[in-house]
Amino acid sequence: MFNREEMEIVRMAFDREFQDPSDLLKRFKDFINECLYNYRKTGNYYAPYTTLIQASGVGKSKLLKKTAEDIRTIYCCFRDQNSSGYPPRSYIADVLLSKFRDENDALSTYLAYFCACARKSQEFKDSKEWFEEHTSEDLQEVFWKDVERRMNDIKKILLDEPKEDEKKAKAVKEYFDKMKNENILTQDNTVRCLFAFDEARILVDQSGNESLFYYLRLALKLLPEDAGIFAVFTDTTSNISNFSPASTYDRSQRISSGRFQLFKPFYLIDTIDINADLKKVSTLKDSEHPQCFFMYGRPLWSSLMSPSLGDTKGFVPHSIINLAMDKLVGGMTYTSWKKKHKNRISIVEALAILGPRLCIDIVPQSEYAPSLVSNFMRYCINISDDRKNITTSMSTEPVLAEASAQIMNDPDIKLIEIINELISSLQDGGVEGEYRGELVARLLLLKAWDDVYKKLDTPSTRIHYSRFMTLSDFLKSLLAENAYDKISSRLQERVTFTGTEFGQAYIKFTHFISITYTPDRKDLLNALIRGVAFSCKRYQKGVDIIIPMYIGTLNEEPNEDRISYILIQVKNLTKYVKGGGYLKSATNDLSPASADIENLPHMPFLSLYMQLGSSKEFSEDPSRIIETKRAGSRKRKLEEALNDYSIDCNDTRDGFLKRIRTKLNEDVKNSKSVVDNVSDADTKVFRKYFQVPLAIFGLSSEVYSCLKQAATSTSVNNGDLERSFKQLSTAWVDPTLGGDLKNAEVIKRMIPMEYKIEE
Repeated sequence: MFNREEMEIVRMAFDREFQDPSDLLKRFKDFINECLYNYRKTGNYYAPYTTLIQASGVGKSKLLKKTAEDIRTIYCCFRDQNSSGYPPRSYIADVLLSKFRDENDALSTYLAYFCACARKSQEFKDSKEWFEEHTSEDLQEVFWKDVERRMNDIKKILLDEPKEDEKKAKAVKEYFDKMKNENILTQDNTVRCLFAFDEARILVDQSGNESLFYYLRLALKLLPEDAGIFAVFTDTTSNISNFSPASTYDRSQRISSGRFQLFKPFYLIDTIDINADLKKVSTLKDSEHPQCFFMYGRPLWSSLMSPSLGDTKGFVPHSIINLAMDKLVGGMTYTSWKKKHKNRISIVEALAILGPRLCIDIVPQSEYAPSLVSNFMRYCINISDDRKNITTSMSTEPVLAEASAQIMNDPDIKLIEIINELISSLQDGGVEGEYRGELVARLLLLKAWDDVYKKLDTPSTRIHYSRFMTLSDFLKSLLAENAYDKISSRLQERVTFTGTEFGQAYIKFTHFISITYTPDRKDLLNALIRGVAFSCKRYQKGVDIIIPMYIGTLNEEPNEDRISYILIQVKNLTKYVKGGGYLKSATNDLSPASADIENLPHMPFLSLYMQLGSSKEFSEDPSRIIETKRAGSRKRKLEEALNDYSIDCNDTRDGFLKRIRTKLNEDVKNSKSVVDNVSDADTKVFRKYFQVPLAIFGLSSEVYSCLKQAATSTSVNNGDLERSFKQLSTAWVDPTLGGDLKNAEVIKRMIPMEYKIEE
């Protein structure tokens, strides 16, 4: 619950100027106008309504408010009276949610509502004035009492009519005919009256034979087609199927039989990052500041941080993080949820908590998909025509990633329980399991990241996990000591041109996103500022994960020339210790040239080869095993060129590469392009000089320090944590795994040749 001061901030945030860089408003108005046109002209649709579907905080109610400036909009919010949400409950809501005597009473009430509002709207010349009049907390009671009085008069007429739908439709048509010379009637197929029902989930709660929504939808169907009326239903916590069910599940026989269609929901609300301004980030340190941190993601966060363009103070940072935590667990306060659920976290709750960080692919046909959109902040990005398949995604939102990290590391929450529910979701087919090894690797990397900051005593008023750390600190948290020692000397080397030790390079990643392209230096710098690492596109050559890195200071202007990276390849092979072609995979393939990031790196980079499925646990530097004689002479030339410049030289990347290329190949002295004619030999020399490779085999605390639990931990031990990670690496809907061994053999015989059966 918000206090009075916070509620005023919420109100101001809602009234903040509408940002619309992508013509969202126009797309929405065009959409509802097209729907109304098709309703009138085709006769294929059941009723003139659609649903406005998207996760919480993206601005659905804000969009309706802005629409009301151009289209006469009758807005009714059914929010609970005791809710701290905004906009508040409408005065007329009690009337529309009455306990009706019978079906005739319910249908007549809703028909009277549409008629009375249509008549009332003609008293206002300006749509914006009309909207303010019936939504203002100070004015709406008088407004709605007048509407209610008109409703009662109309309802008496309708109740006197026979109960048949056709008779009521005729009576309503006669009522509208009396207004034919007024603006409510439309001849141009555009919406003249938009009825918006917000927080409308209560309409689908079914205590009797039918829900209130059933009668409200029927009332819409009985309105004259030329009335220019269209309706929109929206609710943050409603499943898509509540208002737009798949046709086979619709309670109306006319729809389930295929005679009528429902309009597709409107869900492509692209408001993410509309308040982001990279000009505010003059140094990397600035990106940790709340004003920068909260500008990313859905507009809810930045609006609460800065509710107006003036100097008005918004929520303090930790209050916004607390709100994000509340929303990640379904809307109740996190404290209340923890008391109720900490010992039994459901699958969907686990997916909601891990989702903002771990880059989880939810199967579109899964029962989890609509629930995660409606209750747990996940975005809906596609709905199939039959509304059975819902494609969802988690965008890169630093605020939700921070909230997720705080939940995952709460001492009262058992991380193992969350992981076990993730395993269950893989086994029941609700989550894509094709790349389980990468999923485990991402979780390992996040665990190591979190462990660094868990040891620090950070005030609750500060952002805890979303800060920079050094490469050395991260690797000490990730790797067992014997693995870290294999590259420790390389981490202590000073990086040419910077004066910075390689191990003192900065990284910041609180979450992962899946990308569909190969990132360049600009992409990597933007990711670093945002605090996100990349899960590479499918079939990306050589590299599965990229973590951006900055070799410089946090107080300097961000410079793409100072960008480097951790390149990670993940293997989950149980039949091999190292994996086929291991040396090439861990060195040559695990390089920026092989991944098409850049042919000639000019900063050291780390290459991690993670073979999680190995039966043996050890680590090694693969470069020490490879014969390097053939590249020796070119390496010496590169080293000579590097030695020509002082440590503090502020050369540019292009300048450096041009000089190096001149040293290596005298025949391209006059080349205009730095990377023209890059040979395989050049690429190999650069890779060998700048690459710091490490290969880790197995999945236990013997090689990963982050799998060790503190001696004081009573909730989990090393074996339990390791076991959960290993189970996650093998979890999938293979019917022969995880069950009775005898049954597994029977299944193998039922599907011959899919499994190797020993004689």
